[in-house]
Amino acid sequence: MIRVDRRRVDGLGVSIQPSRAWFDRASTFTAKVIADHAKHFFQSNVYAHEEVSKALEELFHQKCAYCEVSLARTDWDVDHFRPKGRIAERKDHPGYYWLAYTWENLFPSCTWCNQHRKARPTWSGEPGIASGKLDQFPLEKENDRALTPRSDLDAEERLVLDPCRDQPEQHFQYDLLGGIRTSAGSKKGNTSINVFKLGEPRLRKARQVRISEIVAGLRLLETVKTRGPGDIEAAHRLIQTFTRASSQFAGATRYVIACPEEFGVRESAIKWAL
Repeated sequence: MIRVDRRRVDGLGVSIQPSRAWFDRASTFTAKVIADHAKHFFQSNVYAHEEVSKALEELFHQKCAYCEVSLARTDWDVDHFRPKGRIAERKDHPGYYWLAYTWENLFPSCTWCNQHRKARPTWSGEPGIASGKLDQFPLEKENDRALTPRSDLDAEERLVLDPCRDQPEQHFQYDLLGGIRTSAGSKKGNTSINVFKLGEPRLRKARQVRISEIVAGLRLLETVKTRGPGDIEAAHRLIQTFTRASSQFAGATRYVIACPEEFGVRESAIKWAL
């Protein structure tokens, strides 16, 4: 998971978000859902409109907002960060229904992060993890949970990371096997790993491949005895390719660059490469 700026613009300087017409329609339906409350039938043709989905896909670099897996050729959902219909942690909560059509509450999520699904066991004997966000939205203090449109959302102490408001890379660490762990006992990091299934074996192995690729490249560059302009340019290209926001598992590869010695790469090699 990496930080994504909701105010990001494309190469032509155009804001990556739905049109003004969509926002107007969303505002109309927000007023309607507040008036209807429990009687409201959520309109997926509004919150998951093609303008929303294409903007989310572009804004989040064609990746799942949570696990950073590419959305190409895979099913994905328009996820309500704060669940719209019900809350797993509090059965009497109506859900954050008033945020159903709010742009800032919508994220692109692969089905494995968003839906409660059980992964198949692997050949190596690892059991499939059953988890997924679904209606989960844990807080530090349940009494602080917003109950109505008039409630103060900022009073909630979230235990899941928001890629657009938090700095996810400060909460996670990685290893050579693609494993993910929390930094300094981060509650948000630990909860996010559990809620989004970020430790799932197949996801871990996919991260392992990417981490191995950049580590192998950096170790190769370490052996270059004469570091000419071409070598430096090659090092720059390697690092930029794997750490740019559009790259799968950019969070993990950025951690390799920040903590190279944990991966058997001399820090001095990173310094000259940068």
